[in-house]
Amino acid sequence: MSYDYSENILVQESAGKLLQKELGWEVQFAYNTEVLGEKGTFGRKEYKEILLFRYFKEALKKLNPWINESQIEAAKEILEQRLSSSSLLQINEEKYFMLREGIPVIVKVA
Repeated sequence: MSYDYSENILVQESAGKLLQKELGWEVQFAYNTEVLGEKGTFGRKEYKEILLFRYFKEALKKLNPWINESQIEAAKEILEQRLSSSSLLQINEEKYFMLREGIPVIVKVA
């Protein structure tokens, strides 16, 4: 199949351009070009990592200036947990609500 009529051109790039233009998102296409490693394209060590921890940690610190490293790690672990008996829809809904409403972490008051 010609690259001109591939899913990449017809769907992914069109959607990416829309998100970039309409919502001001930063869009990066990295299929077959991603560099793995902490200093790589997205900071993930292997392809099976779904959570882009570099950006997750940055966002947590920006939105929660009080958060410490152990709380960030706890939030990451909670967000990455899932029940094997859940459907993809159930997992996505659960993660969406966590990201929208907050991920519960323990805050110790001195």
